[in-house]
Amino acid sequence: MSAQHKKPVNVKTLAKFVPIDALTPNNIQELSEHAYVIDVKQGDVVFNGPERDHENMFLIEGTIELHDGSDVSVIASDATQARFTIAASKPRTMTCIAKTDATLCMLDANMFDILVTWDQTAGYEVQDVMEDEDTDWMTTLLQIEIMQQLPAANIQSLFMSFERVPVKAGTRLITQGEDGDYFYIMLEGTADVTRKSPRVDEDIKLAQLNEGESFGEEALISNVKRNASVTMSTDGVVMRLAKDKFLSLMQEPLQQLISLSDAEKAVAEGAVWLDVRLPSEFANEHYPAAVNLPLYFLRKDLSKLDMDKQYIVYCDSGRRSASAAYLMTQRGYTVRILKGGMQLHRAA
Repeated sequence: MSAQHKKPVNVKTLAKFVPIDALTPNNIQELSEHAYVIDVKQGDVVFNGPERDHENMFLIEGTIELHDGSDVSVIASDATQARFTIAASKPRTMTCIAKTDATLCMLDANMFDILVTWDQTAGYEVQDVMEDEDTDWMTTLLQIEIMQQLPAANIQSLFMSFERVPVKAGTRLITQGEDGDYFYIMLEGTADVTRKSPRVDEDIKLAQLNEGESFGEEALISNVKRNASVTMSTDGVVMRLAKDKFLSLMQEPLQQLISLSDAEKAVAEGAVWLDVRLPSEFANEHYPAAVNLPLYFLRKDLSKLDMDKQYIVYCDSGRRSASAAYLMTQRGYTVRILKGGMQLHRAA
C-alpha cells in the first residue's frame, strides 16, 4: 500500500454510519477521538486477511473490492452497504482492494463496541425489586428473582462478601464516565439517578432509587464506563459488592453461552433468536426469524416476550448480549448467549 497520512475524522461524517448514527452527540465526539481518516490509491491493498482486525472501517469516498476466494464484492461510497462496517467479521478472511482512489474512516474496534454498548444501556429505567417495605438486606436480596437461580453456595458467599456502608445525603455512589467498581442494593434511604447531557447545563434526573432496589450492574457486566450517576437524596445505608465478586458469584453462573450450531438446533426445536442490536444493524443482517428488541428498549418492552420461550440472545461481539441476558434472567426469562456474537460467525 502506498504511504498513508492519518487525518482527523469529521464528526458529521462519522455520524452518517451505522450504528454510530444512533449514538448521543457526546459519545460520537468521544468515538471521533479514537478514529482517523486515510486516503488510499487505486489498487492499494487496504487489508489482507486478519490484518487490521483491531480496526472497524467505513468507506467515505470511492469504491472498494472485497475478495473472498473466487468471489468479489464491490462497494461504492454512495451504496447503502457503505454505511456499515467493511468486512465486520473477525478474524477477517478476505482481502480489501481499492478499486478507485478512496477515503476510509478507521475506528478502534474495541472502543467502538464499548461506546455502542454504553450508549444503549444509558436509558436507565428503574424496576421495582420488592413490593413490601422489609429492609432486612438478606431478605431483600433473596427476593430478587435472579438470586433464586444461583447455586446455594454462591448465595452464602454473597452474604459474606457484601459490605454494609452508611451514606449521607449528597454522597455520590456512582459517577457517570468512571469505571464500574461495585454492585449496590439500597437498604435504607433513596437516591437520584442522573445523566449529563450536552444540551443542558444541569444533570437530567432519570429515576429515583428506593429501598430494596439494586443498581450498578450494567457497567460491570459490559465492562464499560458508568452511563449515569447515582447520588443519595437522603441519609441511608447501601450494601455493596465488589466487581470481581459480582462477576464470579452472580454473573458467571448465569451466563450460559451457546455455540452457533447448538443455537441453530435450539431454534429448530422452538427457541427464539433475540437480536439486541439497533434496528439499522438488524435490517442489514440478522439470523432467520429473529426478533429485534434493542438493548435500550429492553426494560420497557420486556413484557412483550413470551416467558415460556427460550431465547438465544446475540449482538455483534457479545457485550450487549451479556447486559441483555443478565436483565432478562433477572426477570425470570430463560436465556442463552451466542458465544462470540455475530462477528465470530460471519466468516463461517
